[in-house]
Amino acid sequence: MTTEEKARAYAENVIDSFGTNGVPCGIKDIKHMITEGYFAGATEALASQWRDPKAELPETDADVVAIDANGLHIAAYFNGEWYSSDDEFTRNPQMWLPIPPLKGDPAAFNETDK
Repeated sequence: MTTEEKARAYAENVIDSFGTNGVPCGIKDIKHMITEGYFAGATEALASQWRDPKAELPETDADVVAIDANGLHIAAYFNGEWYSSDDEFTRNPQMWLPIPPLKGDPAAFNETDK
């Protein structure tokens, strides 16, 4: 589901929560405001997940996405050092992003690889 679809579904749920007697006038305007607010909040939340390594480092032994002068990399931070399988990685990232855990059953993801 895209962020836009999630925003629309969220707006529908909020509107439905008013019930049949409590729906205000101008429902389309309110639905649009809720949808836009959700989308703006989701966009900001995703953008603000990037971390500055000068201000915050990952937990040791953490896998992250990192950006350095050569581009985007999958990296690991272990015992105060940055590691990557990419030979171009300078180990001096400009920003990093935690990799969130997979949702659902990890075994289900392995089934698709077979």
